[in-house]
Amino acid sequence: MTLTRRWVLALALIGGMIVVTAGEVSRLFRDHGEHAEVINIAGAQRTLSLRLSLFSHEWSDVANASQRVDLRESFAAAIARMRAGHARLTQGGSGAAPAAATPDLQRHYGAAGANLDGRVRAYIRLAEQVLTQGNSLAAREIASLREGLLRDLDVAVGLYEAKVSAHQAHDQAVHLLWVAASLLALILLGVFVFRPIAREAARAFEDVDGKLEERTQVLSQVLRTAKMGHW
Repeated sequence: MTLTRRWVLALALIGGMIVVTAGEVSRLFRDHGEHAEVINIAGAQRTLSLRLSLFSHEWSDVANASQRVDLRESFAAAIARMRAGHARLTQGGSGAAPAAATPDLQRHYGAAGANLDGRVRAYIRLAEQVLTQGNSLAAREIASLREGLLRDLDVAVGLYEAKVSAHQAHDQAVHLLWVAASLLALILLGVFVFRPIAREAARAFEDVDGKLEERTQVLSQVLRTAKMGHW
């Protein structure tokens, strides 16, 4: 293999390693952002379930018109946020639904397990009945469901965190393997590419040095001959 081809091969391998490393880092940042978003949404569902219970309890007790308007806005906003968060967890955004990411999550949200999906939807419907109809029975049912729902929402957060921990452990193992492979590739480049290049360069310099020495001797001989002829 010629010197030029060795250089091209070395540069191509190094460039490929840089591109792959940049892609891996970008993926890690993207995954980290998605995991943080999911855990934040799952955690917010707990707070929102408590807010719906509180607003449902207060709805029938508020007589002041101004306070009732403020409570209606806060109540409606909490319902909308809880519905949107649940949709993000169970239906996903641009990718797969987080609630279907592991068998444990599928079971927890599904009818075969805790049926968290159906219970959250029912909880939101009851809150809407309180808001739109002033249904006191719905408010009492929300109060009775609150503790059990909150407990299972806590379980869901734990399952999401366990899934993220497993994913991070996998990413760390892949990262270590990639670092080891990169180091091995650099060693192989040094042994099979850069070392032969250095040898060829040294031989080339030796050849140039030898030719210069030979031409210097020829030039000296010519000068001596010319000098003798002049005398």
